Amino acid sequence: MNSFLSFDKFHLLGIGGIGLSALAQILQAQGRTVSGSDESESEITQALKKKGIKIFIGHSEKNLPLSNVKCQMSIAVIYSLAIPRDNPELKLARKLKLPLFSYPQALGELTKEKFTIAVCGTHGKSTTTAMLAKILIEGNLNPSVVIGTKVNDLGGTNARVADSNYLLIEACEYKEAFLNYQPNLIVVTNLEPDHLDYYKTPQKYYQAFVKFFRKLGPTGQLVIFNQAVLELLKLTPLSEVWEAEPFLTKLPSLQVPGAHNRENAAVAYAAARALNVPDSVIQAVLANFTGTWRRFESLGKTSKGAIIYSDYGHHPTAVRATLSAAREKYPDQKIICVFQPHQYNRTHYFLEEYAHAFFQADQVIIPNIYAARDTKQDLASISPEKLVKSIQKHHPNVLYGNGLENTLQVLQKTNGPNDLILLMGAGDVYKLGEKLVKD
Repeated sequence: MNSFLSFDKFHLLGIGGIGLSALAQILQAQGRTVSGSDESESEITQALKKKGIKIFIGHSEKNLPLSNVKCQMSIAVIYSLAIPRDNPELKLARKLKLPLFSYPQALGELTKEKFTIAVCGTHGKSTTTAMLAKILIEGNLNPSVVIGTKVNDLGGTNARVADSNYLLIEACEYKEAFLNYQPNLIVVTNLEPDHLDYYKTPQKYYQAFVKFFRKLGPTGQLVIFNQAVLELLKLTPLSEVWEAEPFLTKLPSLQVPGAHNRENAAVAYAAARALNVPDSVIQAVLANFTGTWRRFESLGKTSKGAIIYSDYGHHPTAVRATLSAAREKYPDQKIICVFQPHQYNRTHYFLEEYAHAFFQADQVIIPNIYAARDTKQDLASISPEKLVKSIQKHHPNVLYGNGLENTLQVLQKTNGPNDLILLMGAGDVYKLGEKLVKD
């Protein structure tokens, strides 16, 4: 097979995903012809269209750019891990024996060409990567960046292309994706079990991180918050280790609230110092950092004066952290948390943790559960009503929203000037924000 970077045309399946869309922009900036398909249109696919990338909505064999035999010899297909095996474009690509790369494999090929800084962990990857990206840019390291959210400091996008030797990536652990990467510096935000639809047990989840950390040789660098990470993994790394906790005392006043964001900032600070960025640059960037897309993002107000925020948090720990941040920033507001759990499997596994996660909210509304990669067994294991009953054991004001549309109607009728409406989840609950702002 030809090497990845020898191809001049790429077709991306699931191009509207946050990872593939970033990769599409990098490949295009390198002068390659890029096209792709996704099952539905989104802000991301619209933005890619504006950049001149050909986008197909819906999957079909006709989408593959196969005008002639010569073209077939020069095109590679990259697919998201969410693309099913029976996808018609993927099936045709296999039939024609076109070069195939999963998204992690493709990104892994890019990491071989650069000094790669990989940000991993259970929570806070996107925010920490965004903070570190801006620090490295201002510190004149001029990195290329692949990140799992849109960032204002990157021009409102999720990728940056530069001609330096530095590549900063957000390294996702789902399906051991990050084991495809060749890092020189690994940044760890925090660790606790997640993605158990794939890993099945916490031990297997942690073992994936052990494998990833061992990809660092003696010349590599590992940034952790404190020694608890290594104790949890029972790991003695070969590489140089930087601890971020002492940098908490060097942080400026942050514009992003919450203890979790202070920890994210400390980890970014330690990583930047490992790369010899001066304290003055780091502190100036962190003081001016205003956040990213769907990470406690302010959306505006309703016509009645209620404040609206959107947040991607979907793990019980992330729910607690974001609600604590909201209470820290708005101590006197009535916080209405509209939480859409992501995956039936995750909701079932963490049911008891979710039951205790909402103590900082004045009201909790569960509109539905967002299905993603769930089996029939997963779908039968839990329901929104069961989750509501579980939370009600520990919270006096919990409502089943009975779908997004009905939840919207409830919010439109009942919101007031002292309310903060927090739309939380990794699914499509954020879409209520635009409708509430326009009500």
